[in-house]
Amino acid sequence: MRNFLSINILLLIFAANICAQSDEILNSKITLAKRYEQAGEFEKAKQIYHSVLQEQPWNFELVKSLNEIFLKLKEYDNSIILLEDRLALNPSVPNIYGLLGATYSTMGNNEKAFQVWDKGVETNKSSMVVYRVIADYAIQKRAFEKAIDILKKGQANVNDPAIFSFDLGNLYSVTMEFKEAAEVYCALLLTNPENIGAVQSRMNRYLTHPNSLLPTIETVENFYNKYKSPVFLDLLNYLYSNQRNYSKALDVIIQKEKISGNSGTFILNFARSVFGDGDYETSSKAFQFLIDNYPSASFVPDAKLGLLRSEEEKLNLSHIDSANSWKPFNSPDTTGSYKYFSLINSYEDLANTYFKENIIAFAKLRIAIIKQTIFHNFDEAQKIYSQLFQSRLSVSLIPQILEKLAEISIKKNDLNAAESYYNRMKQIPSTDISKKSLSSFMSAKINFWKGDFPSAVKGLAEISKNLSDDYANDAIELSIIINTLKRDSLNLVNYANADLLSEQNKFAEAAAEFKKLADNKNLLLLNDISKYKYAQMQIALNNYNEALQALEELSSGTIKNVYSDKALYLLGNAYLYALNNNEKASSVFQNLLDAFPNSLYFDKSRQMLNVINKGIKQTI
Repeated sequence: MRNFLSINILLLIFAANICAQSDEILNSKITLAKRYEQAGEFEKAKQIYHSVLQEQPWNFELVKSLNEIFLKLKEYDNSIILLEDRLALNPSVPNIYGLLGATYSTMGNNEKAFQVWDKGVETNKSSMVVYRVIADYAIQKRAFEKAIDILKKGQANVNDPAIFSFDLGNLYSVTMEFKEAAEVYCALLLTNPENIGAVQSRMNRYLTHPNSLLPTIETVENFYNKYKSPVFLDLLNYLYSNQRNYSKALDVIIQKEKISGNSGTFILNFARSVFGDGDYETSSKAFQFLIDNYPSASFVPDAKLGLLRSEEEKLNLSHIDSANSWKPFNSPDTTGSYKYFSLINSYEDLANTYFKENIIAFAKLRIAIIKQTIFHNFDEAQKIYSQLFQSRLSVSLIPQILEKLAEISIKKNDLNAAESYYNRMKQIPSTDISKKSLSSFMSAKINFWKGDFPSAVKGLAEISKNLSDDYANDAIELSIIINTLKRDSLNLVNYANADLLSEQNKFAEAAAEFKKLADNKNLLLLNDISKYKYAQMQIALNNYNEALQALEELSSGTIKNVYSDKALYLLGNAYLYALNNNEKASSVFQNLLDAFPNSLYFDKSRQMLNVINKGIKQTI
């Protein structure tokens, strides 16, 4: 008996070894076939796959590999025979129907392909997997409409029809049937509102198409009007915001707020977001709604501050003359500043009503900014900034306060104080990186204005190391001027003084200094830049004839200088906006495009030509 058991065990071990060796041989053959396939030797690969398939007729991956070889060799009949043989062995494998349909589709026989795919679906009409597998083969052959038809049949037959919603929505968007895509997603949200995030993500993929947003919005509006489900309000908010139609977005948010009885914080965040995007009319309405409907809420002081900021920006848009926005410099103009008196009073009332340090600090900061930028009353503005800095009511505002104090110090020619303020800005950890860059550049420029050229060059070199810095180009330009002219320190000092006068809005004095330098033909680089700066000053003073003459001289020479393209661009703007001479402006911009294809002003000039051709006055 023991001998018999021993013999059986040995036979089993021997059989297992034989099977293992056989599998190893087959795997080696498959690996060799793949290498032949990768090398483009399809005939050799075909022979090996065919022989191995005789050993493993159940192996779908082998069937698929051999079928791919047949298709590459365009042996479509062999592909059909192979796949039909497999179906004869097992007629319930959906992947084989998928492959067979794909072969017919490759042959151009879509009618037969669709019949095969339909037959594949019939193998198990209640299986979600079958519909998805067959639809995938149709998608691979770009038979999108057929894939949609298959998935719609799946929706009708499986227990969870919503499972195909994302597939159908995606296919409809591929075929640019955006209304149908939206209908599928809305139907899904009716039963599964928790999928709102996923639906928004899917919609976001196709909403970049120019014809997609309107039919999507219309569909969602229809669903909301019919079913009144709050989830459609969330979706409409997303779509209106995508459209930047913030007014309608606010309407649906308020509707949702009334239904859900939320605390108003969502509207507060929306108002802040819209303000940041520049829709001050809608942000005003949103802040006002919060003030009227949540009078005892803790955020009311912030809402009132937001309302005043929105009103301030609306006033700025009407006060600032957009017709002069093309000018590099503008003369101070207090015309219409009286409109800001009531706004200042409102900020003062807010600061006196709420004893919240951030509210008081921000309200006073806005008053100081209005005094500085609208009334040009630097003494009053400086006094408020200094009080805020000393009180430390809001630490987050300190960098901005220091920046404003530095600006006023420059206007008052107190360069040492300005440099001190900028240095303090850099030392505050919370200061924004861009503001730290500004501080570094302005510190270097102050040294330049003071005639300390070695310190200026050292500071500019640090900025120039990082080409992604916002002020890198300005730093490089100023460094070139200093290094080129450092042996002619007298004229460099004169140029620095003229540049400081322009920063202080003393345009007539600056123009006189730049004119002296521009008229000196012996100053190579300084002659050109001074002539360009002189033109800028004359534009600020509305002396357009003098400016045009200087820009024409600077840009019309046979030998191009580093300011030729700049001069042409400013010249084109002057003809367009100052003299309303569209024809001459077009000629100048076209000249820039032809003469300076690598200029930084190339794209801007092309945009300006489009503006002129469209007949609109829009600054770039």
